[in-house]
Amino acid sequence: MPKPKRLKGSAAASAKKDKAVAIEASTPSTDNGASATTTTTRVPGEAHQDNPWAPLARKHWLKPSKSGKVKVKNDVVKTELWDVLEGEGFRYSSVLALENVQALEGYLWPGFGEEASNYHVLLMVLLVNAKKREQLETWSK
Repeated sequence: MPKPKRLKGSAAASAKKDKAVAIEASTPSTDNGASATTTTTRVPGEAHQDNPWAPLARKHWLKPSKSGKVKVKNDVVKTELWDVLEGEGFRYSSVLALENVQALEGYLWPGFGEEASNYHVLLMVLLVNAKKREQLETWSK
């Protein structure tokens, strides 16, 4: 698997100010074992039309709530997030796509508490690792 392209030095600071951050992920090809490269672009405020997680994200955490507080449902975390990723073998491109719809910032972290399931915690770890691997900011200040 080729290493992802990374931003270094002042280029990383200027990229945060840009409207889009490109994330490059490699996925294995089924024909000859070679890897195919796909690029996902994150544009703040833009709908994620081709992202498979977008309908779930719009339903649970991308919509504005009246109270401003996110209510995490353990059955959603288990069946609609964890089971789907597990069924795909935790494909890195799927984890990146989930990170791209801001599942950690918009759903998992705000809804983390004493009643959080093990799946909730493990999903947070997966998304933080994906952010670290891509050298994205993990925690905003």
